[in-house]
Amino acid sequence: MERLRGLIGRAFGSGDVYLSLRRQILDASADDLRLRPTPELPRVWGLVMDMGFPNGVASLVAIADGSTSLYYSSGGGIIGGGGHARVVAATHRLLMAVEGVLDAFAPNIDPPLPVAGGTVFRILLFDGRRAAAADEERLGAGDHVLSPVFYAAHDVIGELRLIDEARG
Repeated sequence: MERLRGLIGRAFGSGDVYLSLRRQILDASADDLRLRPTPELPRVWGLVMDMGFPNGVASLVAIADGSTSLYYSSGGGIIGGGGHARVVAATHRLLMAVEGVLDAFAPNIDPPLPVAGGTVFRILLFDGRRAAAADEERLGAGDHVLSPVFYAAHDVIGELRLIDEARG
């Protein structure tokens, strides 16, 4: 987690904080963050889920060590979720959901940021990356193969928001 905090600290000094934060994690490797496969997460070490809204994009970053943040392209976000047991548990469930549907993600693609109503999942693997894009409405309806990942990600976001509201 300290390595990720270091990456985030450097990003806050740059001009475009949102894109810099995203790029930092997307350019990182499991070795950079000292992550290793586990029996529960043998392939996946992280997820970046980008959600398109009319005024920009929100990106959820979830890492196997529990580090979890939510960034907004319009500025701001919630960082430091990994310091809270409920967020860490929800993040772990999210990454396990990704492990369960890993074949639904295409290898080695880098789709653009989504437009309003779209969602892009970028999966960080010990042996590369995968991605998938889907319509939020279909994901939310539950009839998409990635709906369980979408629901688990929103559980994480809910936990992050509870922490943010408690900070007040």
